Amino acid sequence: MLGQRGFLRASEYLLIAVCLLTEVSACALLRLSRREISIVSSIEVPPTVKAQEPFTIIVHTPSGGPTKPDKVEVRVSGLSAEIIPYDAIEQSHINYLMSRIDSPRSVSLQFDTPGIGIIRIIGRGAQEQPTLHQETVNVLPP
Repeated sequence: MLGQRGFLRASEYLLIAVCLLTEVSACALLRLSRREISIVSSIEVPPTVKAQEPFTIIVHTPSGGPTKPDKVEVRVSGLSAEIIPYDAIEQSHINYLMSRIDSPRSVSLQFDTPGIGIIRIIGRGAQEQPTLHQETVNVLPP
């Protein structure tokens, strides 16, 4: 969307002005989005669950401004689960107030065999470095 050398073209300035003055959905034309792995602030995992029964964990991620919760990727193999939450990041020429709110995400899991289940949440930190949150859960027989 940027013209040569990173400057906005005159038509883009006009579209921004129309958008700001009328709050018309023309703003959507300026917005592109990308998906990133979420920042994970905390997780809630029950200490004990039953095999072959679904249970819920909560993954807390901050959102606000151009950051909105998006899909959650879940992989379960045996007594191991890997969860990767994603955010949709809206790229726009319009600035947002960067207020952050907690966005809890419910994730349903199920282990089919008894034992000690390992749940790994893969996220990113505030400085964009990868993070790993790991919890264990006691999986009782059905």
